Amino acid sequence: MMEVFECGLVDSTQEEAKRLIKKGVTKGVVSAEGQKSGKGRGIKTWESPKGNLYLTFILQIPQDKIKESSTLSLVLAAVTANKFNLQLKWPNDLLHFRAKVGGILGEGLFEKNYFLLLGLGLNVGSHPTLDRPTTSIDQILDQAVDLKFLRELVITSFDTAFSLWLDKGFLPFFPLWNSLLIHQPGDQLTLQGKTYTYLGSDSSGGLQVEYEGVSTLLSSGEIV
Repeated sequence: MMEVFECGLVDSTQEEAKRLIKKGVTKGVVSAEGQKSGKGRGIKTWESPKGNLYLTFILQIPQDKIKESSTLSLVLAAVTANKFNLQLKWPNDLLHFRAKVGGILGEGLFEKNYFLLLGLGLNVGSHPTLDRPTTSIDQILDQAVDLKFLRELVITSFDTAFSLWLDKGFLPFFPLWNSLLIHQPGDQLTLQGKTYTYLGSDSSGGLQVEYEGVSTLLSSGEIV
């Protein structure tokens, strides 16, 4: 079981994880009651009131695994979504019937060795009001969920998955991840001002798409 570093209110679990790495921590998970400066993808912020789940996994990545380490965010997304019957919007949004429940942020860090910080925010007791649908675990289940129990379930599931990933890579997780994607062949996906036709997913964790008659593989980006 990963060591859990419990915090109250922090600037962000990502920043707390960086401070722990500087103190010599090589593996564990930061858990906070709330965040003052929660991070989303790019420059987005993540609303972080008490009652929701805020984690950052601290993962030291072996040299021969660094190139593949970006797929760990997909592994975390897949095993978490699978526990709560959620779906995935590429690359790392967790949805319930297209309403956002959570998201994952991956961040690499060199501190003598290479570390991957995987931040997970999951709406449990509440959800923000945004310009798109949102929901929470409590609302989905129509009952209050014990946050500590939920946290241990997520951590234990990913700890087991991380061990398998170190041994086998992303391939064992691909069928599950692919089955949870909301995207269907023929869907129109808008990324960075361009509209692509979705053809299917790739075992590297990317999306096969077509743009102006040419097929290509998208390995990063954010679908609008």
